[in-house]
Amino acid sequence: MKISFRRLQDSDVAPLLNFSKAMFGVGTYQSSPAYLRWLYQENPCARGLDDAVLAIAGGDIVGMVHRMALPCIGPDGPATLLSLQNHIVSPEAGGAAGMLLLRQATRDPMAYSPGVHSRLGETYRRLGFVELPSFWLTRLVRPVRVAAQMALQRSPLRRHSERAVRLDVAKVGRAVGAGVEVSASPSNETLSLLASRINAQAEAEGGARIAWTQEGLRWRFFSPTGPRHVLLSRGEDWAILSLGRRSGVTVARLMELGGGDPGFMKPILAAASAMGAGVALAHSTQAAFRARLLAAGWRERKDPPSSFVQGVGKLAASAAVGDVGFEAFGVVVQ
Repeated sequence: MKISFRRLQDSDVAPLLNFSKAMFGVGTYQSSPAYLRWLYQENPCARGLDDAVLAIAGGDIVGMVHRMALPCIGPDGPATLLSLQNHIVSPEAGGAAGMLLLRQATRDPMAYSPGVHSRLGETYRRLGFVELPSFWLTRLVRPVRVAAQMALQRSPLRRHSERAVRLDVAKVGRAVGAGVEVSASPSNETLSLLASRINAQAEAEGGARIAWTQEGLRWRFFSPTGPRHVLLSRGEDWAILSLGRRSGVTVARLMELGGGDPGFMKPILAAASAMGAGVALAHSTQAAFRARLLAAGWRERKDPPSSFVQGVGKLAASAAVGDVGFEAFGVVVQ
């Protein structure tokens, strides 16, 4: 099979969505036009559709890599980091095509890929990527709810579990109690303050970091057409949570966390429960984030995937720097 590679063009969009539907399944965010618009048109750092790389054989798409452009402070100052996501090739194309596709997608100076499973790790190393210490943590919120949702997956009533996930912001506000502000659409002033706090926190870790702005945070977390999140805040403490369904289980992801009050974990878990989640998940390359969650009773996953970076030796990356939490696409906020 002769395979060529090219950047995504307007004429490729419909075939790409069909390919994504075949590879990831009907109704997945990867097969949604909204995902492409959000990633390549709404993203304030995007360079256009050609940030995506395709593998072509016989005129058909047989592989793809999406790349999310983010503003970064690197070793030599401001730069653009490309976060790789949804790297996949059809079985007919073979593993060699996957490696060649990845090579095409990593010709830019700085790239990052979270969630790399062991079989792909050696490929990244061969391409000159450096493996980052990264942390994947879990916390049960409602064990009975998890068991019930998993059982439903084996039931003839499974179709009822596939309805759209709904995020009731008012219900979350009532659950977290007095003094905690909850919002799915924070003000520009709030987001500007949040950006400065997230940047300072990442800078303290050392190495490269994302240069978040008010505009960037609104796009990444609070766009009506992107993955949906809520912001919890109380004084100097804040957290950003996403909601979605993974393998039939409703999950809340702790995307960002700041401040120092150990007691702030209580409203975070109360929010996750009110959102309908049975389990909370978290990911970061930042050691301070891991330490705070372990102290609050979270557990690290066994045999977690790896994270790799190219162009820098160290990257302070939260879950937001990758496609973690994209189950939140399509969530209905009310």
